[in-house]
Amino acid sequence: MNNTDVIGIKMSIKSFEFSNIEGKRFSKLNEKIMNIKIDHNSTITLISAASQNDVLIDFRFTTTFGGVGVVTIEGHIVWGDCEANAVSKSWSTTSQIPNEMAQEVHSAILANCLSEVVMLSRDLRLPPPIPIPAINPKDAKGIKPSSGVEVA
Repeated sequence: MNNTDVIGIKMSIKSFEFSNIEGKRFSKLNEKIMNIKIDHNSTITLISAASQNDVLIDFRFTTTFGGVGVVTIEGHIVWGDCEANAVSKSWSTTSQIPNEMAQEVHSAILANCLSEVVMLSRDLRLPPPIPIPAINPKDAKGIKPSSGVEVA
């Protein structure tokens, strides 16, 4: 039996929730720290059958701010429209899930958690965990100021 047979054609995330959010800042507010490396890591910690067609996926998402701080989020995803017993049994023996399922699950974790980490990093006065676009004033020389009215 291959992974496509285990999961089936239809795959979907039915619900997504946070169960624990923890943020810590290790540096003082007035400390000047340069070149902070920010890393993100999402980990599936457990998969279990929630019903005949749904699996409960526990996850942990961690953002580290190069020794300056850390934000950890834990939560649950309910994945539906699959053979739950086969998926949970496969997870318990191999600690792996099919690539197409892993891609969708980790994408959902990243999309939901990263926006939360952005807000928490602001509150903790840590650098934003996403690159902020740079504005170069010399590239804007040929741009005329807008009148605020757009005509199609």
